[in-house]
Amino acid sequence: MLSIMETSVDNQTLEDMSLIITHRMQSILSGIEGFAELLGDLVAGEEQRELVRRILEGTARLEYILQDLRFFSRPVQPLRLAVPVNELLIQLRMLLSEAQEYRLDVQCEEEQTFIRVDPRLFAQALMAVLQNAFEAHKAEEPVQLRVYKKGDAIYFDSWNRGYIQVPFAEERIFQPFFTTKAHNLGLGLAIARRIVRAHEGEIVLAQNHPEQGIIVRIQLPVSV
Repeated sequence: MLSIMETSVDNQTLEDMSLIITHRMQSILSGIEGFAELLGDLVAGEEQRELVRRILEGTARLEYILQDLRFFSRPVQPLRLAVPVNELLIQLRMLLSEAQEYRLDVQCEEEQTFIRVDPRLFAQALMAVLQNAFEAHKAEEPVQLRVYKKGDAIYFDSWNRGYIQVPFAEERIFQPFFTTKAHNLGLGLAIARRIVRAHEGEIVLAQNHPEQGIIVRIQLPVSV
């Protein structure tokens, strides 16, 4: 089922709203987690413990959403360093789960090419793009991340065998709170775009085809 949230308010208003919502939800969520843990110590049956585990799993998912809201409400201020591409890929692998690493095929032609980025911050942008790719992927073959150079720019192409069936998808997928998944807040690609643009780069939906799949492309200038 298609679930789409859209807004006409400006980004500053969204950032302010995100900060307020995050602060208020965090205190409520902390209380739920605390009471659930106490309840887990009191119940004896396995069925009751399983229910407590499900409560804690739900709060963990909410924590992940709050992390996105916290990040979205802050200005992006990268500490840019000249680093080789292979260092970025090391940072990225630290963020991947074991299951995600198994589902990812990285093809890098420019491991020793230097670019000026904040390695930790840019790895988060790559991770946001890949997280969307994992969720959209409709095949057993792995999601692909291809890194290559053209002229004075380096490209990070994330490919998955999905298809976005909405009008003007090339722009809408980067709008805050746009999502086609009921469990997704729709901030991942919006955050990725803010990070990439803070690095003087660009991120686009380079391909969206029902048979050939999706390519999200990040372009960054090469360090000189």
